[in-house]
Amino acid sequence: MSESQVIEKVYWSTPGDILAISHGGQISMDLIPPGIASLAGTDIAHQLVVMAKIRDESGREIGLHTEIETFPRDGSDEFEVILTVVIAGRGTLVVREMKSYSNPMIMDLFNEALEKGEWRGEIDVLQTTGPAPGGYGLVIAATGEFEGMTGLQRQTSTFRRITPAVSDVDTCETFWLSR
Repeated sequence: MSESQVIEKVYWSTPGDILAISHGGQISMDLIPPGIASLAGTDIAHQLVVMAKIRDESGREIGLHTEIETFPRDGSDEFEVILTVVIAGRGTLVVREMKSYSNPMIMDLFNEALEKGEWRGEIDVLQTTGPAPGGYGLVIAATGEFEGMTGLQRQTSTFRRITPAVSDVDTCETFWLSR
C-alpha cells in the first residue's frame, strides 16, 4: 500500500442497523418499517432501497448508508447498485457496484430458508461482483476529507440466520482510496 492510499471500513447489520427498506417484491424480505410505501405496482418496482446506520470497527455509530439496487428487467444475472456512505463530520463516498443474487452460495441459503422456514449457520459471502476487474465496485464521487480520492470498494457479508421475512447479517463495506 502506498502512502497516499487509505483503507476505510464501515459496518452495518441487518436487521439491527436498518432504518428503512422498500422494494417491489423481488425479494422475500419484509418492508421496514411496517407501513412504509411499497414499490410494488409502480414504474420503479424493479428497484430496492436500503437505509442503515453505519458503525466503525468498535461498533460506534458514525453515519448513514443508502443502497439503491436496480434489478434487471431483461432477466440477466447482474444488477447495478449505487451505494452512498456518509461518515458524519468526515465526508461522503459514492460507489457504483454490481451484484448478483443468483450467487449459488446465497441462493442455496435462501432456498433452504424458504423450504424449511429458517436457515442458521455462519457463512461469509462476497456481495460485490464489479464493475471493476476482480469484482470490485468503483468509487465515483467523494466529498469532505475524501474529496479528490478515487478507488475501489467491496461489500462482504456474514450470514447467520435467514427466514423468509428477515436475515441476520453483518456487512462490511471496505474502500481502497487514493489521491
